[in-house]
Amino acid sequence: MKPEKRKSGMNPNQLNQLLTQASGGASSSTGTSSEEVRTVFTNSSDHQWRKTFRNNRTRTAKYTVFTFFPRSLYEQFRRVANVYFTLVAGLSLTDVSPVRPWTTFTPLAIVLGVSLVKEAIEDYKRHQADKKENGREVEVWSRSRREWKTVRWDQVHAGDILRVTRDQAFPADLVLLSSGTSDGVCYVETMNLDGETNLKLKKAIGATNDMDVTDFQGFNTAVQCDLPNPSLYTFTGNIHLLGAASTRGRSASDASVDEDGNSRRRSKPQYEIKTHPVSPESILLRGSSLKNTKVVYGVAVYTGHESKVMMNATEPPSKRSTLEKSIDSVIMFQFTLLFFMCVSGSVLSGFWHEYYGYQHWYLSLDDKPKEFTPEDKIKVMGLSFITSFILYGYLIPISLYVCVEMVKIVQAMVYIRQDREMYHEETDTAALARTSNLNEELGIIDTVLTDKTGTLTCNVMEFFKCSIKGKTYGTGVNEIEKANSLRKGIVIEEIMQDSQGRASKPVKGFSFHDDEISDLAWLKHKDAAEIRRFLQLLAVCHTVVPEGEPDEINYQAESPDEEALVLAAKELGFKCVKRNLNSLFVREVNAEGLEEEREYQILHVLEFTSARKRQSVIFRTPEGEIILGCKGADNVIYERLAQREGEIQESTQGHLDTYAQAGLRTLCISYRKLSDEVYAEFHKEWTEAKTALSDRDAKVEVVNDKIERELILVGATAIEDRLQDKVPACLEILANAGLRIWMLTGDKLETAVNIGYACSLLTDAMDVNTVQLNVGDKRLSARQTHEERSKIFTTQVTEQFAAMKERVMKRENLSALVIEGNALAYAITPENADSLIDICGSCASVICCRVSPRQKAQVTELVKLSGATTLAIGDGANDVGMIQAAHIGVGISGKEGMQAVMSSDFAIAQFKFLERLILLHGRISYKRLGRMVGYFFYKNIVLGLCLYFYNSQAFFSGQTLFDDFYLSCYNILFTSLPVLAVGIFDEDVKYKMVRKYPRVYEQGALRNEYFSFFPVRTMWVLNAFYAAIVNFLLVMMAYGYDADKENGKVTGLFSMGTCLYTTIVITVNIQIALILDHWTIFHHFAIWGSILVWFLFLIVYGSFDPAISQNVYQLFLTIVVPTTRYWLIIILVPLVAVLPDFLVRQLKHMMFPADHRILQELQVYHVPDDGAQVQSDLRNSRLSSLTLPSKGISKIRVKSLMSRRISEVPSPPATPPMSPQAEEFVVVQNPAAPSTSSGSN
Repeated sequence: MKPEKRKSGMNPNQLNQLLTQASGGASSSTGTSSEEVRTVFTNSSDHQWRKTFRNNRTRTAKYTVFTFFPRSLYEQFRRVANVYFTLVAGLSLTDVSPVRPWTTFTPLAIVLGVSLVKEAIEDYKRHQADKKENGREVEVWSRSRREWKTVRWDQVHAGDILRVTRDQAFPADLVLLSSGTSDGVCYVETMNLDGETNLKLKKAIGATNDMDVTDFQGFNTAVQCDLPNPSLYTFTGNIHLLGAASTRGRSASDASVDEDGNSRRRSKPQYEIKTHPVSPESILLRGSSLKNTKVVYGVAVYTGHESKVMMNATEPPSKRSTLEKSIDSVIMFQFTLLFFMCVSGSVLSGFWHEYYGYQHWYLSLDDKPKEFTPEDKIKVMGLSFITSFILYGYLIPISLYVCVEMVKIVQAMVYIRQDREMYHEETDTAALARTSNLNEELGIIDTVLTDKTGTLTCNVMEFFKCSIKGKTYGTGVNEIEKANSLRKGIVIEEIMQDSQGRASKPVKGFSFHDDEISDLAWLKHKDAAEIRRFLQLLAVCHTVVPEGEPDEINYQAESPDEEALVLAAKELGFKCVKRNLNSLFVREVNAEGLEEEREYQILHVLEFTSARKRQSVIFRTPEGEIILGCKGADNVIYERLAQREGEIQESTQGHLDTYAQAGLRTLCISYRKLSDEVYAEFHKEWTEAKTALSDRDAKVEVVNDKIERELILVGATAIEDRLQDKVPACLEILANAGLRIWMLTGDKLETAVNIGYACSLLTDAMDVNTVQLNVGDKRLSARQTHEERSKIFTTQVTEQFAAMKERVMKRENLSALVIEGNALAYAITPENADSLIDICGSCASVICCRVSPRQKAQVTELVKLSGATTLAIGDGANDVGMIQAAHIGVGISGKEGMQAVMSSDFAIAQFKFLERLILLHGRISYKRLGRMVGYFFYKNIVLGLCLYFYNSQAFFSGQTLFDDFYLSCYNILFTSLPVLAVGIFDEDVKYKMVRKYPRVYEQGALRNEYFSFFPVRTMWVLNAFYAAIVNFLLVMMAYGYDADKENGKVTGLFSMGTCLYTTIVITVNIQIALILDHWTIFHHFAIWGSILVWFLFLIVYGSFDPAISQNVYQLFLTIVVPTTRYWLIIILVPLVAVLPDFLVRQLKHMMFPADHRILQELQVYHVPDDGAQVQSDLRNSRLSSLTLPSKGISKIRVKSLMSRRISEVPSPPATPPMSPQAEEFVVVQNPAAPSTSSGSN
């Protein structure tokens, strides 16, 4: 029925008064106050009312012309180092500064300038995108012109009626009024919202679907809905239509409104309000676009930044890597050291000036500035502190953040994104680092939490078997059954005999064959009536939309499971061919085997949710029967069954268990016949619940739960979801690398366990512990409250944990834990959480089954609280919480859309790529950055301490030993390239060696050998102190107290400073050469080129005008170069400075070699991998005592890679054990073999 038209539309006040009076008050009909809902009036020209809602202009840019500098600078100064250098730059403007101001301003300006330019470019792009988005056009109904007019998107207002044509995007969130078709449906693409490429079906409001252009002029309606919120998949609202009123009776609905907006009573009211619920399937979201439909009409309810897509446009959870947090702690150490140097220097300066200052006549303290009073040591200390604060500022690495960010970008954009081994050709998908901040965090993963469906499996569902009336149908053996059979020692040929007789023409999504059912054989079956009912329910109880001609039908399904069930019905004689707003048309075979098309009227769809775990469809058959068909998880369906036919229920349960053991996904199929009276009562209650604006979902669920009872079990389905390529091998390698693997799945326990065995999460050698609730516990009774039952269940879990804790902790065998979702709810309570973490910490694998999306996130948070570094990987919207909760989230671009990818930190196309992402990119990124950051602090400490040591000789007067330009260029020209070369190009062993011996990953993940507080960071600091002392003392001893023998002149301050600076540059560059594992042309260019640049700089800078070069004008060529002493010093001093570190490293490599050093020996000296001793040691979890023939010049003992197992992948063939006499091996120096670096950390 069309809504009543009027010559002119009512204004909002008129309609609002009528709506209020008809409902008896604002809250009586909705149960919600007007402050908790939004009311949108259509066709309104009241500009004052329109201003109550936000306009449709959107803005994603962070800055404007006026706010760019203050806001972007604020972002930069959130870094403590930038604040410090700004303070130093400001102090350098004072008279107490020991350096010229530009010396401190230049590096600060470069660092800030690079960051600000980057921000400006990125924000300019956002401004351009905003301009393009807001300037798009759409047609809006103009009530004044009585025609459609084209407006920009930013001119759309709430309440406007819009016309959107095919392939256009929706400019706001719309309520779909009409689709221009009789069935009232349209198709939308939501790629820009959730990344899903399959089209979504949307349905118009039934009462407005037959509207056309002529109806909009006097169209009066109000949409009441919840306030703007970011939930893309929920909408609670009602549409109130103004229609002709009934003349019977007098009630609140008899109210009418005159043209002036005054209400009055009429004996025969002209209008009444008719309310219809609006569900999410009638909402067209901004960001989606219209497809396969010519035109739709809708009313805007949420505009601009109040639209759902814009409310979701928030920054993802901020994640900082462990290394980044460690950098903060090291910088705090640097500040502490700086503060100590400043305080100690200022105190000593104050006392020296007070007691000894006037003894040094050349200081001319009598002619001192009036603000400097040597007798006032407090003032002297203060001035000295400020001077030292400026001078020793080079201790803090100002360019650290910029260099680290540059390296991370290269690692993410070049190494990860361009990795051809992580490219999936079938889907044309490359790996993607959605953030570069967490590359190195991949190198210290402790626990991997993974979804199953679509992550470990392909999410390509194949109908495989079924059970009908207590009998199982379907032959064949799937991959998981084959794997389990092999594990149990059953010969494959024996179990494959049942696979004969497959359909000759395979159908995607349908892998079923049974001689009793296939090819319409079921028509002659003794249980043909039950099989017909089973197929009828498969063909009707779904939300699948058929597309195309009946002979070439395609199905658009919300899930692969639903598509597989509809395909099964189609192949077995019930072909769903067409769907409209309220009907479904099925071509089904009759008793004679002839095909006929039948129309089923769809009355209600009770949607599937992860909480309900079931879906029901109420439909009317052509014969007039009202049937409720329900399919869902077995535990949910069984508790709703009528208490009869126990034998069928028991047989079906046995089949379900068998299917689950084969790793198949199971659903129970059931139904209930409804009488007209029962349905009428349900429809009334459901309509009331559906039109409620407060707690609508809860009220609807109460009504649904009431009708979904007394079900009759028809049978069950078994769907195969095959494992992805190389998943077992990937999981095995990750486990051998020391990672704990958690699988979180919604499948039942038996299915999860068998998939665990199939993908190598579980092995026969493991002690598998299972935690379940015992519903048969004698302590339970029907009279107990929920709280009392919860206490008993909590106690059950506590008791099970206590029983297995001692056994698991003994570690006699590898252990695994399997826990069901209902037990998990009580395991993560405060009473049991610690025990759960303790047990899981001793388990190699953990499987959580029957878990909800919320439980996935809770488990991830719990593992994080235990101190483990977590990685969560999934492919669907139900994995988003888990992905965002983990330290690192990895999304798989699969069949369930891109929600997981859009919420992730890294994205890959297949689970098998996770191995390479972690073991290659994660491990090497962490090692590179760890060494890079350690070296960064080392080189700055060396320079800062040399300045401090010289000032101790100058009684902390603040005199600098180096020219200002030397100091400014230290981090920019002479030491920056080697740092970047380490962070980008360094490599210890080839990835094939890491794959073969994955325990090497634990160097970073378990033992943190790359950036631990001790010994790594401590050794860097001690080495820096030693290098600074050696450089300063030896140069001072060589230069400081003797006159030059050739001309008799005393060595000048800046001559000695130039010599010392040269030794520092050479020392720190040689030091980085010692830690390299892999030499490339880039390393040679960076290290030796930086030293060469220093000498070229001396020549060029010394030739500048004295006003610029000042104290070092022509210094290098005329004074420094001619002296033999200089050349001896710059050769010998760096060697002495790095010699102890070199010897310590070599001694460590010989006596206590690190894991990667062992693999380097195997790789470089070509140790035969198939040698009996190697294989024996691998099986014995050791890589030790390997003997190489021939002459050797270095003899080293190789320690175990790990006290636990280390295995080669795949496992080597059996070989005799190695003799105990083979304790050591000799490494042969092959003249033709490439050389390794002299050291590594």
